[in-house]
Amino acid sequence: MDNEAAIRQLAHEVDAAYNDADPAKMAGYWTENGLNVNPFGDRFEGRANIEADLRDGLNGFMKGSRHELTVRHVSSLQERTAVADGTATITGILGFDGTTMEPLTSDFSMICSRGHDGGWQIAQMRAYRFIPKQG
Repeated sequence: MDNEAAIRQLAHEVDAAYNDADPAKMAGYWTENGLNVNPFGDRFEGRANIEADLRDGLNGFMKGSRHELTVRHVSSLQERTAVADGTATITGILGFDGTTMEPLTSDFSMICSRGHDGGWQIAQMRAYRFIPKQG
């Protein structure tokens, strides 16, 4: 499997773990000292902290929601490093009134590293939004 296909598969596996409400499995796709900046701008360093944040969300306001990473572009920087850019979409979040909220979307950049076993992990994932262009 080439690097681009492997990174797209990694994104799919992250989605599957989220959609199975398995924060430990999802956090396991990050390196031990990985970084996650979520769409709210919160920063979590280290797999244990990433897992704790995911657990809080999946057991709290994001319970029952669905996650989809759409990878738009993958660049291989070195043999063991790649960067992916795309859009993250979370659907099915219930508002305070019990109705389903509009989907939450943000762009993301994901720096991935390949271990000696050939498997890819996320070293850093950062959510962000672009400022709309004016007229």
